[in-house]
Amino acid sequence: MSNYLNISKTWPFKMLPHTLAPGEHFDDDWACKQIRYGEMRVLYQQKWIRSFTTKLQIITTVEPDDLKLYDEYGVIVKSFPWTLVGTGTGDEKAYHCTYDVTDIMADGYYWLYQKCAILSVLLEAISEPIWIRNSHRNVRPFVFSNSKNDFGLIFSGTNLSMTFMCESDMPANEYTFERDVNTFADQIHNVVMLSGYPYNNAKLIIGNPKGVAPYVIDITNRILCCDNVKFNGLKIQTTDGAKWDINKVKGYPLIGGSIDVTPAKNLSSLQLIHEDPIEPGIIVAYELDQGFFGTTNIVHITDFEQT
Repeated sequence: MSNYLNISKTWPFKMLPHTLAPGEHFDDDWACKQIRYGEMRVLYQQKWIRSFTTKLQIITTVEPDDLKLYDEYGVIVKSFPWTLVGTGTGDEKAYHCTYDVTDIMADGYYWLYQKCAILSVLLEAISEPIWIRNSHRNVRPFVFSNSKNDFGLIFSGTNLSMTFMCESDMPANEYTFERDVNTFADQIHNVVMLSGYPYNNAKLIIGNPKGVAPYVIDITNRILCCDNVKFNGLKIQTTDGAKWDINKVKGYPLIGGSIDVTPAKNLSSLQLIHEDPIEPGIIVAYELDQGFFGTTNIVHITDFEQT
């Protein structure tokens, strides 16, 4: 068993493959290995809701083995094959796989292991622990993509859209209700409205009272730099100049954070909201003086052709 690291006393996993080194970024090593001496020993598991799937991407010059899902006893419970989706100007190639654990029936802790090997070249990666359940309290999905290739990912031409989950919320009592109004006063208090635009901002909060591992906010920060981000089904973007407010407790390794966001599609009309609205498409709205405008209340997307 020399190829395995037994840390059953301090970790939910009984047996883990051993890799030689973390990656090139600050937080590529396990969160449990980044706890400072003297700090409280706290374990954190990445949460995943079983019904969700996501695409994953790897860019490598070495053909990858299937992505493996291990249980806490070191047993492979599922493999995810990679599919070639693009070739770079050099020898690098982009592959996709679909991470789908809807058929993993047992709740518990799992982890992903990736290996790329050819001759003397060996590349390995191990995920943080993944806690799979049908539901997790206060855990919500971020679904994101980008209109151009950036952040080390090939989005263009690959239809790459990924999902990330973490303890997060956008509470209604943190909303701020704003408006941009331009008026003209021909005399004092003789005011004519030239334009008005209502909007609201919200505070996106990451972490529950116990906090999250710092890498969770790091990943969320990268996601919010993409130009197509949906949080729990709502398309959002950070407000202009928004910065993270990080909450830390001395001697405790987990943290929390918040940042100001705004709806990416800020619709100012009084809308008739359909259960499955057209997006992007046509919103049928109330005209305050005359009821519904026009003669058609229901618009079908098949009636239009994209130009």
